Amino acid sequence: MGEAGGMKMNKSFTGILGESPTVKMWEFLLLGRNFEYHIKDIANGAGISRPTCHAELKKMQQKRLVVKGGKHKGKQLYKLNKKSPIARAMIRAFHNILYN
Repeated sequence: MGEAGGMKMNKSFTGILGESPTVKMWEFLLLGRNFEYHIKDIANGAGISRPTCHAELKKMQQKRLVVKGGKHKGKQLYKLNKKSPIARAMIRAFHNILYN
């Protein structure tokens, strides 16, 4: 498994969908979908800059894909909105990519 036609297959979200900041952020949030994160942690975990993370986070909040969680040391935390139909579909797709 893992190779097709002599090429290694990368069974990760970014391996299949590309290395865009949006995909990197989705991958990070899907991996840690049961946790809340500060924007700095999302940026670091996704491997993107904080300004890019902030812009992506704003877009995802507008679509209700990400919601505010609690606060830690006075800083806002964010989490994947698992009630969103789109987020649920992404969770299923992510699971299928990794495990099928």
